[in-house]
Amino acid sequence: MTEFKKEEEIFNACGCVSFTSNFGRVKFEQLSNPEAIADFLDGGAEIEELMIGKDKFDYGMKRLKLEDKSMLLLGEKIRDSPYIRLVSLSNIHITKSIASAINKILEGNSRYLKTLIAKFNKWKNPSEDIPTVAEGILDNQFLEVLNLRSNRIGETGAKLISDALVHNKSVKELNLQNNAIGDVGASSIGNALLNNKTLTKLNLSANEIGDEGIKELADSLIHNQALTSLSLRDNEIEQAGAKDLGRVIAKNQVLTRLNLSTNHIGDIGIKWIAEALIQNQSIIELNLKNNNIGTIGALDIGNALAKNHTLRILNLSSNDIEEIAEILKSQFLTELDVQDNRIKDPAITHPSINIKY
Repeated sequence: MTEFKKEEEIFNACGCVSFTSNFGRVKFEQLSNPEAIADFLDGGAEIEELMIGKDKFDYGMKRLKLEDKSMLLLGEKIRDSPYIRLVSLSNIHITKSIASAINKILEGNSRYLKTLIAKFNKWKNPSEDIPTVAEGILDNQFLEVLNLRSNRIGETGAKLISDALVHNKSVKELNLQNNAIGDVGASSIGNALLNNKTLTKLNLSANEIGDEGIKELADSLIHNQALTSLSLRDNEIEQAGAKDLGRVIAKNQVLTRLNLSTNHIGDIGIKWIAEALIQNQSIIELNLKNNNIGTIGALDIGNALAKNHTLRILNLSSNDIEEIAEILKSQFLTELDVQDNRIKDPAITHPSINIKY
């Protein structure tokens, strides 16, 4: 039996569903024997991407339960590997030992690991285990991408992650989508953004953030000079929140992509954003999908774009807009999405704007 065939049989026996020919990328939807993979790493295996658990969430799907002692050992071997660049632990039960394993990975693999994905997980004891992971983030100064989507860490978890970000100088992308952090958690993130000069991409979608949380975020974003991409999709932003975001758009000249889709901004709220766009010189992509915007709001946006020379991509789909003539006067817009509106003349074209009806 060749060495490759032997390794392939070991992987398959452990629940491997895919791997590259040289084992550079290995994925396990089930992992019956973490210790075998630990031994494989201990032998110098050049695995660069190690994924455990399903990376998509399905309702009714059972989360993966892993043996604690073996996972601690695997965490140590991942920590010591000079090859692993990406680790994904998704749709699993996070116990105290597995949280400790994640801590080990972050604490020791500082020079090599660049991406950690831990999404769709269920924490057995969040109040004890999330601090363990946060401590690893605090200690690690080389991790660049951290995806904690759909872990329901709440406002307490957001505070712990935020405290770590104050001192962390390496994480560039953070995904906290669907974590129920609320206004208090958003405030904690805002405090971190006052001090963090590294984070460039932040996803806070679907987090039950209302106007109060947006105000705290806005107060920090006005001064932040690092963040270039922010998603606040599917939150609870209304008129007051839109006014505070207008302050950010008017004063922050670093942010280039802003997603505000699926909120409750309306025509009154959009007026604040439109007025701010006149002063803005950085945002190139703005998503306002599904925000109860009507023709009056579209007119305000059009008037603003007559003076804005930066915005290139605008999404106004799933609103209540009838007329887009003023928007089409923009000399700099290149893409406009107005699908699922009430456009009176959906046959209008533009020589330089790609319009989606």
